[in-house]
Amino acid sequence: MAFSAKDIETFAENIPGAEGLAVANDGRVWVGAEDGWVYAISPQGEVAQFVKLPGRPLGIAIDREDNLFICDWDLNALYKANPKGEISLFADNIPSPNFCVFDDDANLYVTSTGSSRRMKNIHVPDGAVFRISKEGHSEVFADGLYGANGLAIRRAEFAIYVIQTSKDDVLRLEITPDGSCGERTVFAKDLDGSPDGMAFTEKGDLLVVTGLKEIIYRVRPDGAMDIFAEDANAEKMVSPANPAFGGRELNELYITNPGGNSVSRIRNVPRGQKLFHQLM
Repeated sequence: MAFSAKDIETFAENIPGAEGLAVANDGRVWVGAEDGWVYAISPQGEVAQFVKLPGRPLGIAIDREDNLFICDWDLNALYKANPKGEISLFADNIPSPNFCVFDDDANLYVTSTGSSRRMKNIHVPDGAVFRISKEGHSEVFADGLYGANGLAIRRAEFAIYVIQTSKDDVLRLEITPDGSCGERTVFAKDLDGSPDGMAFTEKGDLLVVTGLKEIIYRVRPDGAMDIFAEDANAEKMVSPANPAFGGRELNELYITNPGGNSVSRIRNVPRGQKLFHQLM
Protein backbone atom coordinates (compact mmCIF):
# COMPACT_ATOMS: atom_id res chain seq x y z
CA MET A 1 0.00 0.00 0.00
CA ALA A 2 1.38 3.40 -1.00
CA PHE A 3 1.97 6.26 1.40
CA SER A 4 -0.53 9.11 0.94
CA ALA A 5 -0.97 12.72 2.07
CA LYS A 6 -2.02 11.58 5.56
CA ASP A 7 1.39 9.91 5.99
CA ILE A 8 3.37 12.97 4.85
CA GLU A 9 4.26 15.84 7.14
CA THR A 10 5.70 19.27 6.51
CA PHE A 11 9.15 19.26 8.12
CA ALA A 12 10.36 22.79 7.27
CA GLU A 13 8.89 25.84 5.52
CA ASN A 14 9.81 29.23 4.06
CA ILE A 15 12.72 27.96 1.95
CA PRO A 16 12.36 29.65 -1.46
CA GLY A 17 12.27 27.08 -4.24
CA ALA A 18 13.72 24.34 -1.99
CA GLU A 19 15.36 21.79 -4.29
CA GLY A 20 18.88 20.44 -3.60
CA LEU A 21 18.94 18.10 -0.60
CA ALA A 22 21.38 16.16 1.58
CA VAL A 23 21.19 14.78 5.13
CA ALA A 24 24.29 14.91 7.34
CA ASN A 25 25.38 12.31 9.87
CA ASP A 26 24.37 14.61 12.72
CA GLY A 27 20.80 14.79 11.42
CA ARG A 28 20.97 18.23 9.87
CA VAL A 29 19.25 18.60 6.52
CA TRP A 30 20.93 20.77 3.89
CA VAL A 31 18.78 22.42 1.23
CA GLY A 32 19.71 24.58 -1.76
CA ALA A 33 17.26 27.41 -2.49
CA GLU A 34 16.55 29.82 -5.33
CA ASP A 35 17.66 32.84 -3.27
CA GLY A 36 21.24 31.56 -3.44
CA TRP A 37 21.36 30.27 0.14
CA VAL A 38 22.06 26.77 1.32
CA TYR A 39 19.88 26.33 4.39
CA ALA A 40 20.65 24.18 7.43
CA ILE A 41 17.64 22.55 9.05
CA SER A 42 18.03 21.05 12.52
CA PRO A 43 16.52 17.63 13.36
CA GLN A 44 13.75 19.59 15.06
CA GLY A 45 12.91 21.51 11.86
CA GLU A 46 14.57 24.84 12.74
CA VAL A 47 15.73 26.63 9.59
CA ALA A 48 18.86 28.81 9.34
CA GLN A 49 20.92 30.25 6.49
CA PHE A 50 24.34 28.60 6.17
CA VAL A 51 26.25 29.75 3.06
CA LYS A 52 25.29 31.86 0.07
CA LEU A 53 26.47 30.94 -3.40
CA PRO A 54 26.99 33.41 -6.24
CA GLY A 55 24.23 31.72 -8.26
CA ARG A 56 21.52 29.08 -7.82
CA PRO A 57 22.46 26.09 -5.61
CA LEU A 58 20.92 22.79 -6.64
CA GLY A 59 22.26 19.29 -5.86
CA ILE A 60 24.37 18.74 -2.72
CA ALA A 61 26.72 15.89 -1.76
CA ILE A 62 28.66 15.42 1.49
CA ASP A 63 32.14 13.96 1.96
CA ARG A 64 33.54 12.20 5.03
CA GLU A 65 34.92 15.44 6.46
CA ASP A 66 31.44 17.01 6.43
CA ASN A 67 32.24 19.31 3.52
CA LEU A 68 29.35 20.16 1.21
CA PHE A 69 29.77 19.99 -2.56
CA ILE A 70 27.13 22.14 -4.20
CA CYS A 71 26.03 22.46 -7.82
CA ASP A 72 25.70 26.12 -8.88
CA TRP A 73 23.30 26.06 -11.82
CA ASP A 74 23.85 29.69 -12.82
CA LEU A 75 27.65 29.74 -12.60
CA ASN A 76 28.27 26.36 -14.32
CA ALA A 77 30.38 25.39 -11.33
CA LEU A 78 30.62 23.31 -8.18
CA TYR A 79 31.49 24.92 -4.87
CA LYS A 80 32.87 23.36 -1.71
CA ALA A 81 31.66 24.61 1.66
CA ASN A 82 33.55 23.47 4.75
CA PRO A 83 31.88 23.00 8.16
CA LYS A 84 32.82 26.59 9.09
CA GLY A 85 30.82 27.95 6.18
CA GLU A 86 33.83 28.93 4.08
CA ILE A 87 33.26 28.36 0.37
CA SER A 88 35.72 27.76 -2.45
CA LEU A 89 35.46 26.85 -6.12
CA PHE A 90 35.86 23.09 -6.62
CA ALA A 91 35.22 22.71 -10.37
CA ASP A 92 33.95 24.87 -13.21
CA ASN A 93 33.06 24.60 -16.90
CA ILE A 94 30.25 22.15 -16.20
CA PRO A 95 27.19 23.45 -18.07
CA SER A 96 24.05 23.66 -15.94
CA PRO A 97 25.20 21.35 -13.12
CA ASN A 98 22.14 19.85 -11.48
CA PHE A 99 22.88 16.97 -9.10
CA CYS A 100 25.95 15.22 -7.68
CA VAL A 101 26.81 11.98 -5.90
CA PHE A 102 30.04 10.38 -4.63
CA ASP A 103 31.17 6.88 -5.49
CA ASP A 104 33.07 4.75 -2.96
CA ASP A 105 36.43 6.10 -4.21
CA ALA A 106 35.50 9.75 -3.61
CA ASN A 107 34.92 10.52 -7.26
CA LEU A 108 32.07 13.00 -7.63
CA TYR A 109 29.62 12.39 -10.48
CA VAL A 110 27.65 15.43 -11.65
CA THR A 111 24.79 15.81 -14.10
CA SER A 112 24.95 18.56 -16.71
CA THR A 113 21.32 19.03 -17.71
CA GLY A 114 21.88 20.80 -21.01
CA SER A 115 19.37 22.98 -22.82
CA SER A 116 16.27 20.85 -22.24
CA ARG A 117 15.51 22.49 -18.89
CA ARG A 118 16.28 26.01 -20.05
CA MET A 119 14.15 25.89 -23.23
CA LYS A 120 10.57 24.79 -22.71
CA ASN A 121 9.48 21.84 -24.86
CA ILE A 122 12.86 21.68 -26.60
CA HIS A 123 14.36 18.24 -26.03
CA VAL A 124 17.85 17.69 -27.37
CA PRO A 125 20.53 15.18 -26.31
CA ASP A 126 23.05 17.69 -24.99
CA GLY A 127 23.00 16.57 -21.36
CA ALA A 128 25.94 14.76 -19.79
CA VAL A 129 27.41 13.21 -16.67
CA PHE A 130 30.80 14.53 -15.55
CA ARG A 131 33.19 12.79 -13.17
CA ILE A 132 35.40 14.88 -10.90
CA SER A 133 38.31 13.33 -9.01
CA LYS A 134 38.98 14.25 -5.39
CA GLU A 135 41.79 16.47 -6.70
CA GLY A 136 39.27 18.42 -8.79
CA HIS A 137 40.07 17.05 -12.26
CA SER A 138 36.87 16.80 -14.30
CA GLU A 139 36.05 14.76 -17.39
CA VAL A 140 32.94 13.78 -19.32
CA PHE A 141 31.80 10.31 -18.27
CA ALA A 142 28.72 10.10 -20.53
CA ASP A 143 27.08 12.49 -22.98
CA GLY A 144 24.15 12.51 -25.39
CA LEU A 145 21.59 12.55 -22.56
CA TYR A 146 18.14 14.12 -22.57
CA GLY A 147 17.73 16.45 -19.62
CA ALA A 148 20.18 14.68 -17.30
CA ASN A 149 18.95 15.27 -13.76
CA GLY A 150 19.04 13.07 -10.64
CA LEU A 151 21.85 10.58 -10.01
CA ALA A 152 22.18 7.51 -7.79
CA ILE A 153 24.71 4.73 -7.22
CA ARG A 154 23.75 1.35 -5.78
CA ARG A 155 26.28 -0.20 -3.41
CA ALA A 156 28.52 -2.98 -4.76
CA GLU A 157 27.46 -2.30 -8.34
CA PHE A 158 29.65 -0.89 -11.11
CA ALA A 159 27.06 1.43 -12.56
CA ILE A 160 25.50 4.82 -12.11
CA TYR A 161 21.83 5.63 -12.60
CA VAL A 162 20.72 8.90 -14.19
CA ILE A 163 17.30 10.41 -14.73
CA GLN A 164 16.50 11.72 -18.21
CA THR A 165 13.75 14.15 -17.32
CA SER A 166 12.94 14.86 -20.97
CA LYS A 167 12.39 11.15 -21.62
CA ASP A 168 10.60 10.30 -18.35
CA ASP A 169 13.04 7.47 -17.75
CA VAL A 170 16.08 6.29 -15.79
CA LEU A 171 19.21 5.01 -17.51
CA ARG A 172 21.72 2.58 -16.05
CA LEU A 173 25.24 3.49 -17.17
CA GLU A 174 27.82 0.75 -16.71
CA ILE A 175 31.19 1.76 -15.24
CA THR A 176 33.83 -0.40 -16.93
CA PRO A 177 37.06 -1.53 -15.21
CA ASP A 178 38.98 1.32 -16.85
CA GLY A 179 36.43 3.84 -15.54
CA SER A 180 34.78 4.64 -18.85
CA CYS A 181 31.07 4.45 -19.59
CA GLY A 182 30.06 1.05 -20.90
CA GLU A 183 26.65 -0.32 -21.78
CA ARG A 184 23.63 1.98 -21.46
CA THR A 185 20.28 0.41 -20.65
CA VAL A 186 16.86 1.82 -19.78
CA PHE A 187 16.22 0.74 -16.19
CA ALA A 188 12.82 2.42 -15.75
CA LYS A 189 10.49 4.18 -18.18
CA ASP A 190 7.07 5.83 -18.33
CA LEU A 191 7.72 7.73 -15.08
CA ASP A 192 4.78 10.01 -15.67
CA GLY A 193 5.16 13.55 -14.40
CA SER A 194 8.71 14.78 -15.04
CA PRO A 195 11.09 12.67 -12.89
CA ASP A 196 13.60 14.77 -10.97
CA GLY A 197 15.48 13.12 -8.08
CA MET A 198 15.95 9.58 -6.74
CA ALA A 199 17.48 7.48 -3.99
CA PHE A 200 18.08 3.79 -3.31
CA THR A 201 16.73 1.87 -0.35
CA GLU A 202 18.94 -0.53 1.56
CA LYS A 203 17.28 -3.45 -0.24
CA GLY A 204 18.02 -1.97 -3.66
CA ASP A 205 14.68 -0.44 -4.61
CA LEU A 206 14.97 2.88 -6.42
CA LEU A 207 12.62 5.68 -5.34
CA VAL A 208 12.02 8.27 -8.07
CA VAL A 209 10.28 11.60 -7.41
CA THR A 210 8.15 13.17 -10.15
CA GLY A 211 7.58 16.90 -9.97
CA LEU A 212 4.40 17.34 -11.98
CA LYS A 213 2.32 14.56 -10.48
CA GLU A 214 3.40 14.52 -6.80
CA ILE A 215 4.25 10.83 -7.13
CA ILE A 216 7.22 8.83 -5.82
CA TYR A 217 7.68 5.67 -7.86
CA ARG A 218 9.41 2.55 -6.54
CA VAL A 219 11.44 0.55 -9.07
CA ARG A 220 12.49 -2.91 -7.92
CA PRO A 221 15.91 -4.35 -8.86
CA ASP A 222 14.19 -6.44 -11.56
CA GLY A 223 12.59 -3.33 -13.08
CA ALA A 224 9.06 -3.91 -11.74
CA MET A 225 7.49 -0.59 -10.77
CA ASP A 226 4.74 0.62 -8.47
CA ILE A 227 3.77 3.79 -6.59
CA PHE A 228 5.58 4.25 -3.27
CA ALA A 229 3.90 7.53 -2.27
CA GLU A 230 1.37 9.88 -3.81
CA ASP A 231 -0.09 13.24 -2.80
CA ALA A 232 -2.92 13.49 -5.32
CA ASN A 233 -4.04 16.96 -4.23
CA ALA A 234 -0.55 18.39 -3.59
CA GLU A 235 -1.30 18.96 0.09
CA LYS A 236 2.17 18.14 1.48
CA MET A 237 4.28 17.51 -1.64
CA VAL A 238 4.10 20.43 -4.06
CA SER A 239 6.06 19.99 -7.29
CA PRO A 240 8.50 17.76 -5.37
CA ALA A 241 12.10 17.40 -6.53
CA ASN A 242 14.69 15.45 -4.52
CA PRO A 243 14.52 12.70 -1.88
CA ALA A 244 17.08 11.80 0.79
CA PHE A 245 17.01 9.36 3.69
CA GLY A 246 17.64 10.47 7.26
CA GLY A 247 16.85 9.62 10.86
CA ARG A 248 18.86 7.39 13.18
CA GLU A 249 17.92 4.26 11.23
CA LEU A 250 17.72 5.97 7.82
CA ASN A 251 14.01 5.19 7.90
CA GLU A 252 12.78 8.73 7.31
CA LEU A 253 12.42 10.09 3.78
CA TYR A 254 12.86 13.82 3.22
CA ILE A 255 11.57 15.46 0.03
CA THR A 256 12.12 19.01 -1.20
CA ASN A 257 9.20 20.94 -2.66
CA PRO A 258 10.22 23.81 -4.98
CA GLY A 259 6.54 24.58 -5.57
CA GLY A 260 5.77 24.73 -1.87
CA ASN A 261 9.00 26.32 -0.57
CA SER A 262 9.20 23.49 1.92
CA VAL A 263 10.64 20.13 2.90
CA SER A 264 8.36 17.17 3.58
CA ARG A 265 9.05 14.04 5.59
CA ILE A 266 7.65 10.51 5.59
CA ARG A 267 8.48 8.48 8.70
CA ASN A 268 8.87 4.72 9.07
CA VAL A 269 9.81 3.98 5.48
CA PRO A 270 12.09 1.11 4.39
CA ARG A 271 15.68 1.93 5.34
CA GLY A 272 17.70 3.94 2.90
CA GLN A 273 21.01 2.90 1.43
CA LYS A 274 23.98 4.58 3.07
CA LEU A 275 25.73 7.21 0.98
CA PHE A 276 29.46 7.88 0.79
CA HIS A 277 29.58 10.11 3.88
CA GLN A 278 27.53 7.63 5.90
CA LEU A 279 29.91 4.69 5.29
CA MET A 280 32.22 5.42 8.19
